Amino acid sequence: MKSSRWNRLQAHLEEQLDREELDTWFGPLRVQSDEEHRLVLEAPNEHFVHTLEQSYRPAIDRAQELLDEEGLEILFVATEEGDEHGETKAELPPINVAYIDLPEPPAMTTTPEQVAAGEKLYHRYCSVCHSPGATAANGNVPDLRYSTAAVHASWDAIVRGGAYTGKGMASFAHVLEAPDAEAIRAYIVEQTRGTIAFCQSEYRKQYPELLDTACTRPLVTGAEE
Repeated sequence: MKSSRWNRLQAHLEEQLDREELDTWFGPLRVQSDEEHRLVLEAPNEHFVHTLEQSYRPAIDRAQELLDEEGLEILFVATEEGDEHGETKAELPPINVAYIDLPEPPAMTTTPEQVAAGEKLYHRYCSVCHSPGATAANGNVPDLRYSTAAVHASWDAIVRGGAYTGKGMASFAHVLEAPDAEAIRAYIVEQTRGTIAFCQSEYRKQYPELLDTACTRPLVTGAEE
């Protein structure tokens, strides 16, 4: 079933997500029904539904707000083993999931005063999206401890210059000066160093079932060839 509403929703999702994520998790979706106040999207299986709800619901909700349709409900349902014609749906190839450790942050000389100032600024302006303590649990919002060297090098351009506006990261130039942005980066660097030290301690070896998920993150790399 074709749906202009679904097409508009996808366009708003493209502003927030990478192409690989869109192709992997939204490409296989099909419109089951499109009613006045409800859009039902059919996913290949329950695993897809679970991932969409757990990892992508915030992005979907933001895209839905941009549709400006009050009262609209977006639901996901899993495709049954066979459709109404008795035909079996083709199985999707398995998804490759890699687990990556926290990267060592770039060298940065910080002071306790700078880190303390950065912590206050982070929790005032950043934690609402990136979570308190810089430990983002939302799959759609970057965990800043995993920031690459390129992100660190472009920190001010991202935080104050609006370089990532197209990805949903607004410019904070109206409330942050360059030293403020650098203080926030100092706080992130110290948080990353502290987490890495903890993950390399004996505690992780003793309680891997509790701490492995805090020390690594899953990265969907696409279907197997």
